[in-house]
Amino acid sequence: MPILVAPFGPWDEVELAVAAASAGCLASLGTAVRSVPELEHQWATLRDRTNRPFVINHTGRPFNPEAFAATLAFKPAAISFHMGIPRDLIDKAHDRGILWLQTVGDVEGAEAALEAGADVLIAQGTEAGGNGGWIGTLVLVPPIVDLAGDVPVVAAGGIADGRGIAAVLTLGAQAASLGTRFLATDEMAIDPSWKARIREASATDAVKVPHAERVMPPFTLPPDWHAVRSASVAHAADRSTRIRAGQRGPSRRGAGASSRRSGPAEAMTCCHLPVNRQPWCVMSCLPLSWSNGWLSRPRRHLNGPTRLYSRTD
Repeated sequence: MPILVAPFGPWDEVELAVAAASAGCLASLGTAVRSVPELEHQWATLRDRTNRPFVINHTGRPFNPEAFAATLAFKPAAISFHMGIPRDLIDKAHDRGILWLQTVGDVEGAEAALEAGADVLIAQGTEAGGNGGWIGTLVLVPPIVDLAGDVPVVAAGGIADGRGIAAVLTLGAQAASLGTRFLATDEMAIDPSWKARIREASATDAVKVPHAERVMPPFTLPPDWHAVRSASVAHAADRSTRIRAGQRGPSRRGAGASSRRSGPAEAMTCCHLPVNRQPWCVMSCLPLSWSNGWLSRPRRHLNGPTRLYSRTD
């Protein structure tokens, strides 16, 4: 099915990844702020429990060279990356036969990713977590689809059910990436009170954290990556540097930005996506084994009728 489960760096996602892969989704595991032995244990556990392909995610905030080297040695089906477009790392992944999924937040970033050799573009709108972009998903996806040509595009940001998936497929994306919605599932290893807050949230509770640079890890991109960072990533990195140095500068806040709430959930999550108050997991089913076929043979379009159904977590 055309669903990519987004990675969550600091939290244990193995049980969710197993369930998602078993259901036909493309599962991900994050690597941020975890030790290499811990990551290797997670990867081995997931590989032992499913024969489905999965993605290991890395980020420029912060980038961990040791974890990336371990990922290359493990040889997952694909590596995803956000907050930087590292051409040299893309080449290293391709040398190992690993596909590269690159997150971008604007057309400039998509152009740089295509030039660097990315196999898949993840068009992440500002509704997504991570403060990675400033353009809405519905506005962002069409021009990136037009630019990408035969390179598959995955839409991310503000997608929480089958209607959202159907919408981005209509815009030309080949799949949808869901993150916050999966945080609220039984399989995700986070505090139950956080899951309850996600399920009970309304649209006005969505927060684009204006002070994320004070609580999130710093950018650790090598200098030679700066030339290929998109404008949105460069803005976030530069603002992070200023704030950590005690300086002030211009800032941009996403739609619905607010500082009226505080607590551990807000401190670590940059954007809360309101989801249905009931614990439903709405899936979009296609008449093909999507993640296997898509990873081995990227397709410009997915053919056949889309059937929507829902089931309890």
